[in-house]
Amino acid sequence: MELVKGDGNGSQCCKKNVPYSFNRTNSLLQLVFYVFGRAVYNIYFHPLSKFPGPKFAAMSNVSQNQGYLQASLFDENLNTALLRKNNC
Repeated sequence: MELVKGDGNGSQCCKKNVPYSFNRTNSLLQLVFYVFGRAVYNIYFHPLSKFPGPKFAAMSNVSQNQGYLQASLFDENLNTALLRKNNC
């Protein structure tokens, strides 16, 4: 990476010729470290980590989101059944 001194437009220095893949790789690494760090925190350091249960459910919100989805589908099916029963 090459730094260029002020260009006369008020900027002190700017980055030149930064490859696009550097930004993409950096973002991907940050995402991986965030997900891994969050999983480790939830399993070992979270206040609720002392309670027993499946570790996959502790480290992610997948099971929680699955419960929300199933509940909304149940409500939709219940509403449809009630509408059919009442001929609406």
